[in-house]
Amino acid sequence: MDFSFTAYLSENFITLLVLAGLIVIIISNDTPLEVAKNYIPTIICILVDTVVVFLEVWASHNPGHETLRFWMSVINYIMIPAILLFEVILIAPSKLARNLAIIPAAVNSIIYLLSPLTDGFVFKINEHNQFVRGPLGYTIYIVNIVYLFVLFDFTFSYIKRYNRRSGLIIIYIIIAAFFTNILEFLNIITSYVCDVYSLMLLFYYVFLCVLYESDIRKDLALTELKLSQERVKLLQEQIQPHFIFNSLYVIKGLIRKDPKRAARSVEDFSDYLRANVNAIKSNELIPFDEELTHIEAFIALELANEEVQVDVEYDLQETDFRIPPLTVEPLVENAFKYGVSKQGGKIWISTQKGEDHVIITVKDNGTGSKNQTKQEIDRIGIGLDNVRSRLELKSNSILETDIQDSGSTFTIYLPTE
Repeated sequence: MDFSFTAYLSENFITLLVLAGLIVIIISNDTPLEVAKNYIPTIICILVDTVVVFLEVWASHNPGHETLRFWMSVINYIMIPAILLFEVILIAPSKLARNLAIIPAAVNSIIYLLSPLTDGFVFKINEHNQFVRGPLGYTIYIVNIVYLFVLFDFTFSYIKRYNRRSGLIIIYIIIAAFFTNILEFLNIITSYVCDVYSLMLLFYYVFLCVLYESDIRKDLALTELKLSQERVKLLQEQIQPHFIFNSLYVIKGLIRKDPKRAARSVEDFSDYLRANVNAIKSNELIPFDEELTHIEAFIALELANEEVQVDVEYDLQETDFRIPPLTVEPLVENAFKYGVSKQGGKIWISTQKGEDHVIITVKDNGTGSKNQTKQEIDRIGIGLDNVRSRLELKSNSILETDIQDSGSTFTIYLPTE
């Protein structure tokens, strides 16, 4: 056998081709580094073992190199289980499973490293340059079979959890690896282990990519579902049934007393509902004028009820800015419902431009928290938390609250850049 790179390439062409293909796929697929690095030890082990096997075969055909053949055999029988170990680690479901998987390969490595001291109890190369396996020399096949069964079990678990058809190729290659070990043990074939294990690695990469994409699709679906549920929840919180019923009742009374005012109230009611629904649908910032229209529609509906004795004063020094929807209007609603509406009072709505932000203030001179029930206080807290979250997430804004017995003040600091 010729000792040259051409001879090495000829002996390991399929293995090198598969590994090169895997590397190209990993690079072209923009595989994250933390994922790609999991494949590096296996690829290195397979490449090293191709060199080791080549040297071992060369030494077996050239008398006088018994020592080289012996040590290449030791390294080969340590590397083969190590390759399977790294493939097990790729799909092991837990850290404990990964740690336990190391034990068979470690035991096998110790046995073969101690083989020079066992006088052929593991294996030896006799005077005729022939390989003679001892009683402990079969540990490599036992360890390989154990790893293949573990791979089969882990893979089958993934198949049951995800897509059965996508894992059939992995089951096939594991069975192929099993029979390859059996045939090599019986000396029917030789030097095919690296080919088969490199194919296993390639197929595992593809298989795990399929599982990863499946996870991504499920996560996206769950995210969409959660987002839809949050939107519905927000809509339910924002459009309270009692407010709708009260508004319709007031409009019904106005139809008889003041039809023109009733018609305006219907328009206000329509604007209010439309603004709420549009705000739920959109994730974008809106012009403040749109939020102001929403506020005015709500106030008009409240003041359509003659029993509500509230004055509203505007001081809008700045209106040319954008704001997350449903952030100022809920503060005005809060002022009406839990501030001034019970005993009457006044609400101030103001905007002004700061150095690098817009300041929006909603203030009332109502009773604040003085006469509120625990349920009302809890509801206020939830509503303010929702507003604060939308402001922080969508515009990096800050909501400050000051609730006193003499009234409440809510201030939004909205960055202008």
